[in-house]
Amino acid sequence: MNTNPKLNASGYKDITAFKAINNVSRKTKSESGVKTEPQMVFICSPFAGDTKANTNKALQYCKFAVSKGKFPIAPHCYFPLFMNDGNSAERELGISFGLRLLYDCRELWLFGTMYPRG
Repeated sequence: MNTNPKLNASGYKDITAFKAINNVSRKTKSESGVKTEPQMVFICSPFAGDTKANTNKALQYCKFAVSKGKFPIAPHCYFPLFMNDGNSAERELGISFGLRLLYDCRELWLFGTMYPRG
């Protein structure tokens, strides 16, 4: 397991992400004035249907979370860039990845109206 914060999960240098995370954490302080890491929150909102509009809304929800000092996790904004939601195997894999990310979050924020798929 990689413990160097300047390397990504594959072991390659990722200084941009490192600096961005440090900038956010520098701005986030507890009431006592001690620097704390921002809490990760899972952003849950519709994706299916008008995926372009729903992705744009999800990005706005992430921006809102950042404005509240949170670290947003929204896999439905990221996974569709390289996974096909219409492929059942890739969809199941994406759901399992999302659940793994949810496990590390302190809160789940639900936005929008959810409709059953199918």
